This record gives sequence, C-alpha cells and structure tokens, in this order.
Amino acid sequence: MGWTIGAVPIATQDGITAIPGWIGSEFGIDWRPHHHGDDPAYVITHLSTGWSIIALTANLEDVQAAADQLHVRFDWSGDIDQIKRRIADRRNEFHAFIAEFDGLDPGYFMAPPGDYHYSEATHA
Repeated sequence: MGWTIGAVPIATQDGITAIPGWIGSEFGIDWRPHHHGDDPAYVITHLSTGWSIIALTANLEDVQAAADQLHVRFDWSGDIDQIKRRIADRRNEFHAFIAEFDGLDPGYFMAPPGDYHYSEATHA
C-alpha cells in the first residue's frame, strides 16, 4: 500500500475530525501522545469509519507494514457495525494480530483537541 501525507479522519465523541498523518488505501496513521504521559504511539485508523484500530510504538515503517497486514488479513468492507461484528467473530485472530505487532489499545492515546485543518504546506 502506498502512503502519502494527508488528513486522517478520526471518530471522536463530537463526530469525525481530521488530524495530520499518513494515508494509505484503507487506513490512516497518526502520532498521538499517551493519556498518562507514557511513550506516544502511532495509531492506525480505518479511513471510511474513523475507527482507531491499534496503537503501536514501533517505527513508522513497521506501523505501515502492520496496516498493510490489517488490510490483507481482515475484511473491512461495509459500515462500522458490520466490521466490528466480523472482527468480534474473529476475536482470537484479531487479538493474535495485535499481540504479533505488540499493539496497544488506541483508547490510551489522545487525539489532539480541536478542529484540525491539515495543510501540506505546513506539514510537508
């Protein structure tokens, strides 16, 4: 999957907001601080739903490889409820995937507050 700099749409309590990151064909990757001051992490987000899937403290290339594997190993078609049902049906495989990449729950990592308007001129 090719990656470009762009705006990653993430689901928040206030709806979808976009933050700077890297965009692949089906997933986005952004960098977020930890709620408790631990190491920050890259978070992989499903682009069409804004659902943050997994947080990784690896380097960007390894995170991109993990996103590529997410794309290959699981069916991401449909709406978020359909996707979550399929993931729940394959829960053990999904948890094994997260463990394989030393993944963390993305809920521990804060998305920046506010409305972000990405500009390639300022983030290139």
